[in-house]
Amino acid sequence: MKLNKIFGFVAGLIPKNFKLSFIRRLVRVPELCSDPRFTIKVADTKDELEEAYKLLHECYVGKKLMEPNQSQLRCNLYSFLPETTTVIVKFESDIVGTVTLIRDNRLGLPSDKDFLVENTRLRNRDQRLVEVSALAVSKRFQKTGHTVSLMLMKYLYNYAQLIGANNLICTVHPRAQNFYESLWGFERSGDVIQYPFVNGAFAIHLNLALSNEMVLQQVAKYGTTDLQKSLPLWVLAKDSRFKYPVRRHGQILDPVFTPDLLEYFFLEKTNLFKSLTTQQKIIFLKIYTHFFGPEALSKFFVDQPGLLPGSRGFRMEVEITAAMNFKNQFEICKILDISPQGAYIVLPDHYIIEVGEKLELSFKIGSSSFRVDTHVAWINNGKSKISPFGIGVQFQTAQPSVTAEAQKFTYLKSA
Repeated sequence: MKLNKIFGFVAGLIPKNFKLSFIRRLVRVPELCSDPRFTIKVADTKDELEEAYKLLHECYVGKKLMEPNQSQLRCNLYSFLPETTTVIVKFESDIVGTVTLIRDNRLGLPSDKDFLVENTRLRNRDQRLVEVSALAVSKRFQKTGHTVSLMLMKYLYNYAQLIGANNLICTVHPRAQNFYESLWGFERSGDVIQYPFVNGAFAIHLNLALSNEMVLQQVAKYGTTDLQKSLPLWVLAKDSRFKYPVRRHGQILDPVFTPDLLEYFFLEKTNLFKSLTTQQKIIFLKIYTHFFGPEALSKFFVDQPGLLPGSRGFRMEVEITAAMNFKNQFEICKILDISPQGAYIVLPDHYIIEVGEKLELSFKIGSSSFRVDTHVAWINNGKSKISPFGIGVQFQTAQPSVTAEAQKFTYLKSA
C-alpha cells in the first residue's frame, strides 16, 4: 500500500504531456487484432442482443458496478431506442465484447443526468453527440493487450461518423483518463462525481471531436506510419471483418427491434417497461407505434390503454438534401427530420427568414420525389438542445406518403 502511494505521488510530479507521450510510445496493436476469426458488427438478432446484454451483466456484476438481477441482462430504456446501436465483437461464433452507441435524441443522453452542463456546452457549439456506453469484454480476452476494446473503439469511431455524429462522449473512471487522453485525444470537462448509473462508482466526463483535423493531430503525436504503433492510422485502415450497416440514401439510424423483440426484452425477460415513468412510456410507444402501428404493440397497452399515442405525426430522423424555393430564390438545404405534417430544415446561420413566410420544398426519398408547399412554423436560432440553426416548416396539406416512403428505407428490419 505504501509503495502504491509513493508511486502515485511521484507520478503526480511528472508533467502531464510527458506522461501522455510516454503512454503513446508504449502502445502496440496486438497481433491478435489481426486474427481472421474476429467479426465486428451491429447486433441485430435476438440471440446476439441477448448474449451482449448477458455479457454486460456479467462484467458489471463482477466489477461491482451493479447488483445482479433476475434476468441476468443489463439493458435499459436507452437500449431500445432507434438512436441506439449495440456493437458486438465475435470470435468465431461467440460474442466476446460489446459496446453501445447512443445518438443524441428526444430523451437526451444517459450522462445528461449528471453532466448536463458539459453536454449542453458541446451542443451549443453545434456538436452532434453520440454517447459511448455499456462496454464489456469477456474474461477470456481481458488479458490480451486490450485486443477486443481496441476493435470496438475502431468500429465506434468510424460508425459514429456514419450516423452523423461529430463528437464522442463517455463517462469513465478517473484512473482511465490518461489512457483515453493519450491514445485517442479525448478531453476532460467537469468534476469527478459518484455516478449512479454504475452503482455510485467515480466517473469523469470525456469528449472527442471527430474531425480530419483531430485525426491529423493525433497521427502527428504518434510520429510514425507503422499501423501497429499508430492507433489513429490503424483505426482508419480498411478491414473487411468490420461489418457496417448498408443504408439507403438519407438513412442515418439503424434500428433493429421488431415488435416481437420489444416484447421479449421489454416485457418478458425484464420488468423494464413497468419501471418507466408515464412520460417515458408515452415517448417509447409513440416511436414504435409509428413504425409498426398500435395493433403490433397491443401487449404494451393491456394494462394502460390510455397510453395509446395520439394521431400527431411522429418525426422521423433522416438526412436528406433538398431544394428550397423562397421568394423565387433557390437554396440547397438539408432535412434532418420529417413527418406527415412538416419537417426540420438546416440553413446557413446567416439566412434571413421570418415565421409565417411561405416556401416550396423539393426532395427525394428512396425512389420517390416530392414537391411540397410549406410555411415557416418556427425558427431555431441555434440554441436548440440537439438541432443546429434552421427552421421548422409545416406542410400546407398533410403528406402521409412522405413518411410512408421514409419508413420503407429507414427501418433496418423492414428493408
